[in-house]
Parts: sequence; C-alpha cells; structure tokens
Amino acid sequence: VHEAFPTLRSWYHCEKRPSISISNYVQRICTNIDLESTVFVSTLIYIDRLLKGGHVAFNLLTMHRLTVVALLIASKFHDDNHCSNKSFADVGGMSLEEINASEIDFLFRIQFDLKISKSTY
Repeated sequence: VHEAFPTLRSWYHCEKRPSISISNYVQRICTNIDLESTVFVSTLIYIDRLLKGGHVAFNLLTMHRLTVVALLIASKFHDDNHCSNKSFADVGGMSLEEINASEIDFLFRIQFDLKISKSTY
C-alpha cells in the first residue's frame, strides 16, 4: 500500500474498473502521442518481463496503467524525441506523480532490462 494512495495495492491498480476498453485506451494514446511501431512490440515484451516476476497481476484493474507505463518506458528507450511523462499521464488518465512512481517501480521490477535481443523481438 502506498502512503500517497492508501487504497491502491500497487501503482498499477485502479480503484475501480476503467470504463474504457484496453483497445480504445491504446487507441486514445496513439491518437495523442506519436509512437514508433517498435515501441508497441517492446511494450509487450516489457510487460511480459514484469509479469514473469510474479509481483504484479495483469487484470481489469491493472492492464491500463501497466500498458501506459510500458509504452512510456519503451518510447523513451527507442525514441530520442519522446513525449514527456506529463503527456503520457494526461492521455493515460494518471497524475504525474503516479506515472513517475509507476515508471520507477516498473524499471526496478524488470531490473532495468530494456534491451531486446533479435531472437526475442
């Protein structure tokens, strides 16, 4: 439980199920933020790495936040001209504090393992 958000089980948990589907959520992000195709593949790989750690569930309460944070991280890793954390937070429906904390948490949970081999890609 986080001090600033005591009702959350992790930075990725929403208090209630988002009313927007995950596909519409990703579409909203794509409409507002220009992302390279490599970012989407990397996002899936990063989420897979996170889930293999076993500490975070991918479900209706976490999938939206996990996705936007993974997109943010992948965008920063692959694109020199990436959007700001504030832009991702605004489009993703999170506060800047939440997305910043989520990004740090995500990176530590995957041990900053952002490089993807050709065989994995």
